[in-house]
Amino acid sequence: MGYQKLIETMMNETIPKGETRSDWLQRPLTASQCAYAAQDVHYLAMVFPRMLSDLDQLERRNWVLQDSVPRATLLTMVPVEDAYKRQKGLHLLSPRALLLAQQLFEWREQEARRKIGQETEFFMMSRS
Repeated sequence: MGYQKLIETMMNETIPKGETRSDWLQRPLTASQCAYAAQDVHYLAMVFPRMLSDLDQLERRNWVLQDSVPRATLLTMVPVEDAYKRQKGLHLLSPRALLLAQQLFEWREQEARRKIGQETEFFMMSRS
């Protein structure tokens, strides 16, 4: 189920798709893109607790958590030094800028993996 259908089903609201295909890499974002993103957050903040409640009523929250941890782990299988290769537009950078981008993305990837590791450790401890 897509995001728009999720909101329609759970909130009985129809949200426009207008900005879904716009250029989100362009900076600065347009006022329309900012409004669209804010609307996403607004609805997600209402839907998430309802989804957790539904999962709890069905006694299936652990199913989702158990399924999510391995998926999060899969994200870390790319070697840290290759993290920058997932970014678009690298061919537009000068050699010096490419090196800086590589170093920045390597650092960001290490930080993300460190945080995921901490969250996974917390998840594992809280299940015990």
